[in-house]
Amino acid sequence: MDTVRLSIITVTYNSEQHLRTTIESVLSQIDYLYEYWIIDGGSTDSTLFIIKSYLSAFQGKLHFISEKDKGIYDAMNKGICLSTGNVIGIINSDDYYNAGAFETVVSQFSNDSIGLLYSDVNRIDLNGNITKVIEGNEADLKYGMSFNHPTCFISKETYDNIGLFDLQFKIAADYDLALRIVDKGIKRKKSDIILASYREGGISSWNPRGRKESYIIQRNFFCLFWALYLYVKNKIHYMIYKVNF
Repeated sequence: MDTVRLSIITVTYNSEQHLRTTIESVLSQIDYLYEYWIIDGGSTDSTLFIIKSYLSAFQGKLHFISEKDKGIYDAMNKGICLSTGNVIGIINSDDYYNAGAFETVVSQFSNDSIGLLYSDVNRIDLNGNITKVIEGNEADLKYGMSFNHPTCFISKETYDNIGLFDLQFKIAADYDLALRIVDKGIKRKKSDIILASYREGGISSWNPRGRKESYIIQRNFFCLFWALYLYVKNKIHYMIYKVNF
């Protein structure tokens, strides 16, 4: 890729608690940023005030819309469609990018013809302390989303080739998208640098709908027996340990 134009998307809805940390993690790397889109779902707290307070700091690179949507992936799809960059990263409003992430992304896409870059991810508690480093790897995709979505940077060409997030999935659409990328043979690469940190307790935590969606996705890409086996195993594991395996 000759010139990397990096577009970042953040989806918000009543996100005042941690939004400043997310925005500042993008702002601190503005030299590598082409544009930043914040897609708000019609917040009623101070989210919009916070967004507007950063407009001048981004020197025209920050844009936002605020309107009702059909869920987080519908909002992400809006951001992708609005983005004019050729590499897109999506960071949720309670997560943040690590220092040096954008420089790494620009370098990787500049020097290699990849469609997806991902990395390990720091898991942080509510106070922002790192509790664990979650490995990102392709081998574990058969179990669930193992590309660590906050660390994923995907070329606009890839979205053009495979489509956007499938809105039938309210929680696991990122998993479906990852498997479509692999299924289409789009080149992937793992970064040695940890690109992002995510806060515990997001929408991907275990719940009946999320596991049902993963079951459907695994049935579609693998087989019925594998999907059913994982569904039962994960449910039992969660009942005992209160965490996913």
